[in-house]
Amino acid sequence: MHSPAAPEAVVIGTPNPYHRANAEEALEAGLHVSVTKPLCNSSADADAVLKKAAGAGRVLQCAHEYRFRPPVAAAREWVKNGRLGELTLLSAHMGSRAGLSKLTAAGTWRNQSANVPGGCLNMLGIHMFDVANAFLGRPCAVSASLRKLRTPSGLEDTAAVLVEYESGALCSITSSYVSPVSDVIHIHGTAGNALIVGDHLNLETEPEPFKGHLEAVSALPEASSGMEVIRHFCLAVREGIPAEPSGMDGLLAVRMLECAIESQKTGRKVVL
Repeated sequence: MHSPAAPEAVVIGTPNPYHRANAEEALEAGLHVSVTKPLCNSSADADAVLKKAAGAGRVLQCAHEYRFRPPVAAAREWVKNGRLGELTLLSAHMGSRAGLSKLTAAGTWRNQSANVPGGCLNMLGIHMFDVANAFLGRPCAVSASLRKLRTPSGLEDTAAVLVEYESGALCSITSSYVSPVSDVIHIHGTAGNALIVGDHLNLETEPEPFKGHLEAVSALPEASSGMEVIRHFCLAVREGIPAEPSGMDGLLAVRMLECAIESQKTGRKVVL
């Protein structure tokens, strides 16, 4: 009998508090690593994992899959092709009532603030942090308010964040365990806007002064964003191309989460 080939890579989908230890163990074993979001619960832990991956010469991916969802991917192509012009503003919301039951149920690991600092912003909003960065580039400052309004646990269930980007663009991100499942992303450019509601994508333009135009691009082909992120991971391993989303993308999202929590505590804007 032939022994199975030694593994080259591993996908880590354990609870948040174990991400650093699991990733470091895999890297020490010589494996390439893909970690589900968030990369870690702190930027210090995320930075340590990045350094270990660099030292080992291994691929490190943070599996923020939302940027690969069909309407988001299509909108990114619009931006790449100049269809929206220069981006100036982005707003994004992610809500899930599962936070009132499943996600924050007593006895689950997600019920403890130490495991999910920032509550709904950790589990939901961080998706939109990565999406915003994919569109707008490097964030430089964060202001935020986080509230516990309805959840029975001590976790924050409602959050609003303002992010400033090096390009000058602005971004508002909200997340909630109180609202129904609802994902809305509105990308504003000098030549047009892209509006994403669930799986539907719309292009807003103004061909004539004071006359708006709405071009619907709905029912985009179904695709598994989870499989797409794994495909990019495999390409990085096999062909040596940079991973997307990279470990640095994961670190940036975690740092934005930390800055939002710090802003809530201090009542001030926090520079990344």
